[in-house]
Amino acid sequence: MADAGTLRYEIVAEEDVTDERRALAGDLLADCFDRPEARERAWILHPPMYRVLVWHGDVLVGQEMGCRVECDPPIDPHGLGDAAVRKEWRRRGVADRMGVLLHEEAICRNADAVLCATGQLDRIVLGHGMEPLEPGEVYLKRRFRRDLPLGKGWYIRWHGEKVVPLKIDRKF
Repeated sequence: MADAGTLRYEIVAEEDVTDERRALAGDLLADCFDRPEARERAWILHPPMYRVLVWHGDVLVGQEMGCRVECDPPIDPHGLGDAAVRKEWRRRGVADRMGVLLHEEAICRNADAVLCATGQLDRIVLGHGMEPLEPGEVYLKRRFRRDLPLGKGWYIRWHGEKVVPLKIDRKF
């Protein structure tokens, strides 16, 4: 197996992702998350604005996306999600590097905050300066029921003025 130094990382606006690359990302997501619907659209819960693609030669070994999150009040938070790394490339810093690049891209796009949810990459997101959500800080809007407070496994890093409570339209 080649070392992680042979990898190429690309940050690509979603409109610039080719159909071929989108299909490869969809396959990777479907395989890593056991979500067959990802094969068709190349995302799981929320369409991306931009993504990082990680290549070893012509093999896609990792991908993660960034998206704009609609919310109330109307600020500009970005969500990071769909981090997927081929099994044989895990524990080599790929997910860490993808997260850094996407966070930098969100800052370049003037994100007021960056949000993510993770059950397995807690150490990585904490290392990027993100903090666990505090109770009552961010809610998920629900149409016919009380807004759902987000907590365990959710992280945020503010880059603009902290606006709480923040209500997001959907998970990513």
